[in-house]
Amino acid sequence: MTVLTLNEAADLLRIGVKTVEKLAREKKMPAKKVGREWRFLDTMIMDWLAGVGDVAIDEKPEAILAKNVVSFSAVSKVNIDKAYQEALGTKSKK
Repeated sequence: MTVLTLNEAADLLRIGVKTVEKLAREKKMPAKKVGREWRFLDTMIMDWLAGVGDVAIDEKPEAILAKNVVSFSAVSKVNIDKAYQEALGTKSKK
C-alpha cells in the first residue's frame, strides 16, 4: 500500500490532475484531505477503478479494507487475515 499525492494519483489513472481533484472533492473516489493536500492509497484507487466494494471517503481505512478483502470470494480466510494484518502494519498472533 502506497500513499500517493494528487499528481501521482493522476499519473496512475492517466487522467488530469483537476479531474482527480474534482472526483476526490465530490467524494466520487477514495481520498483524504490532509491539511490543504489530497492523499490517496494506490490500492484503494485500483479497487475503486475495478469496482471492488463500496469505497467511500468518510470510512475508516480498516472498514474499507475489510469490505474490499471480503469481496474477493476466491481468497481464503488465511489470505484475508494476512492481507488485513499487512495493510494495518500489524502481525498476526500465532
